[in-house]
Parts: sequence; structure tokens; C-alpha cells
Amino acid sequence: MARRKQNSSIGTWIVVALLVFGGAQLFRVDDSPRSSAARPAPANPVVQGEPAPPTTTSPPSQAPAVIETRYITASSLNVRGEPSTSGQVLASIRKGQSIDVLDNRAGWLLIRLSDTRQGWVSAQYTSTSKPAPVYVPPAPLSQPTTASVSGLSCSSRRTCSQISSCSAARWYLQNCSWGGRLDRDNDGRPCEAMC
Repeated sequence: MARRKQNSSIGTWIVVALLVFGGAQLFRVDDSPRSSAARPAPANPVVQGEPAPPTTTSPPSQAPAVIETRYITASSLNVRGEPSTSGQVLASIRKGQSIDVLDNRAGWLLIRLSDTRQGWVSAQYTSTSKPAPVYVPPAPLSQPTTASVSGLSCSSRRTCSQISSCSAARWYLQNCSWGGRLDRDNDGRPCEAMC
């Protein structure tokens, strides 16, 4: 009986020793170089008695800087996903619109479409100076095809050599579907040799 008590107390001591030793292993700090490389370093080590250093954050990635502003000279220009005519068309820009250029590569300009989108346009259809506005003559007012006072009619086409006065040339220009032929340079003045 005494021997059984002695064996059970030895067994209890062994179990207690294993628990203490195992617990110490769990909470042990290993300062060997191999294990310190695996452990992450503290973000901001604080030395007792000194104020904590300020936290530094990396600045957000900034958009590329604009190198110049240009203007579209084509009536409509495609913006592509790649600097190539085979690139996907992302948008289209109208004549006279300004664009912010971010990069220039072999005849192609990287432009900003929005804060998050960019695209490529052909440099040959852009200019550093704003194009002059194009004069578009106003549409003629709808009037009868004959003028009762002047006796003019749109029924037969005429050329400048067949028209006798500047006022008649102006009337044909404003009232006849073929009147635009009398103003070859589209400046609003028909038969300029006469008017």
C-alpha cells in the first residue's frame, strides 16, 4: 500500500513537472536569430520614459503630372486604350476640346479622361494653340420659293454669270436649295465678283 502511494505521488510529480516545463516552452521568448527573423518586428517600439515616435504613412499614389495642355484639331478624335490605331476605342473627343497630356510616345499622347481613366490619342490631330471657331452660316428662314415683288423663282438653276444683280444672288442663296453653289468659299457672300 505504501509502495502504491509512493508510485502515485511520483506520477503526480512527473505530470506537474511536464505541465510546468511544457507551459514554460509555450511562453518562452526565443532570441535566436532564426526565430527573430520569422517574428514580425513591433510597428513602433517604445522605450520606457520616451514619447512614442510619430507614425508614418506612405502618401497615396499620385496621378501622373500634366506635361502640357493641347487642343483637338480633328472634327472628332478617338481615344484608344493603347498607343496604336488597333487599340480599343474608349471615347471620342470633339474639335476644340482641351486635353491634359500626361506622356508623349512616338506620336501618341497619353491623356487624362477622368481622375481614374486615361487613354491615347494621335498627336498629329492636336495642337498647342486653341483652334479658331468655325463660322457656320445661319440656316435660311423658310420662305416661299418665289418672290412676288422681285419676280425671282428657284425653279431653274442659275450660275453667277446668269444673275443680273447682287440682291438677286443673295435671294437665290437664301431661298433656293441650289443657292449654296453661288457661294463657293462659304463666307456668306454669293457671286463675289458681283457682290
